[in-house]
Amino acid sequence: MRKKDPIDVVFLNNQTPAVPSYTTLETISGYVAVQMDKDTSFTTLGITFEGRKETLVEKNETIAQAHLELPPSVGDKMVSSNIAGALADDMCPEMAKIFYRIRVCIERERMPGDRRVIESIAEKAVPVRIIPAKTNPSPEHPGEQNSLVEKEVKKGTFRVGVIGRIKTKVCDPQSLQLRHPRSTNPEPINTSTTIYLRFDPTSADLLPPSLESCQTKLKVSTYYASEAFKGFPTKNELDVW
Repeated sequence: MRKKDPIDVVFLNNQTPAVPSYTTLETISGYVAVQMDKDTSFTTLGITFEGRKETLVEKNETIAQAHLELPPSVGDKMVSSNIAGALADDMCPEMAKIFYRIRVCIERERMPGDRRVIESIAEKAVPVRIIPAKTNPSPEHPGEQNSLVEKEVKKGTFRVGVIGRIKTKVCDPQSLQLRHPRSTNPEPINTSTTIYLRFDPTSADLLPPSLESCQTKLKVSTYYASEAFKGFPTKNELDVW
């Protein structure tokens, strides 16, 4: 029969079904219940909040400031969970991991002879998911804030003959803001942008073509390399990755 864990960590005001989740400026509160199978003397009971980062390469000094901000939990599928306990892909490469946990340690001090010995009676670590709150960041590369695309417009079903050129300009939308980890808001997370269209006809008597549909695509990319970056990657580098 498996021996019962003597330490139980209980989080208060946490409704997430899979793992306790917290964001910036929140207080992680709760209590630790200890139940031994016999009377046990102890010297100290320590409760700590710990974080650990694992990476295979060192960061470059030019982006060191970003590394000083509180990083989110990444690289651990046990805490990359969402509503109903479904696992989510956090797009983190295998070479990087960030963990947080609440650690409880019960120790007893003994003095055999002239030596001071610290003996561990019981220990437990409980994972905690951290999702930092961030304001909408300004573009790291201002020149890329707007996307401009030009295309020839051809006439008829068989697209024979150029009647002009259409220019499309799109401003970067606001970042998608994830809701609080314990939010019960059922509405989908969304953002919006403005599309500017300009038609330059080959002849003054030609009218702009009608717009039949507009489609959007969400593309997610994770940048990593075998050596440290000298700066933040740009959108123009997407095609070479």
